[in-house]
Amino acid sequence: MYRLVIAAIGLAAVALLAPGCGSSSNAGETVEALTKAQFVKQADEGCAEVAKKREAAAAAWREEHPREVAPNELREAFKEVVAPAVREQVEVLEALAEPQADGAPVARMVKNLSKAGAEFEREGIESPEARQFQAEARKYGLKICSRLY
Repeated sequence: MYRLVIAAIGLAAVALLAPGCGSSSNAGETVEALTKAQFVKQADEGCAEVAKKREAAAAAWREEHPREVAPNELREAFKEVVAPAVREQVEVLEALAEPQADGAPVARMVKNLSKAGAEFEREGIESPEARQFQAEARKYGLKICSRLY
């Protein structure tokens, strides 16, 4: 009887603690951490979708502006085309569970991308954070995500 009670307590403890395993991305939602290879694969797949949209938006913008583009128009193109794509790319990366061993570098990389997107939106120019993100992303193994335009 004693063993049955101990076993029941142990089972209850496991049942209570198990939902806390993994890494949490949203309150109440548990997501298993990815390996680096899984993260890179899923991130580049998501970024490929964003790149298709960005390229379509860029093609549409070029059709509207067929002549040589002045610097101020180029800034507007970055605001209209690149900034929304970068925001979407941030969402793609934030939706993925960071690899446990690489949480801090991945978080820093996404933070730089987010800052870069804000600069594209505000000024229509590439920021140091954009260049930093691209270097970090390439070093981490992200091929498609490292291309912002």
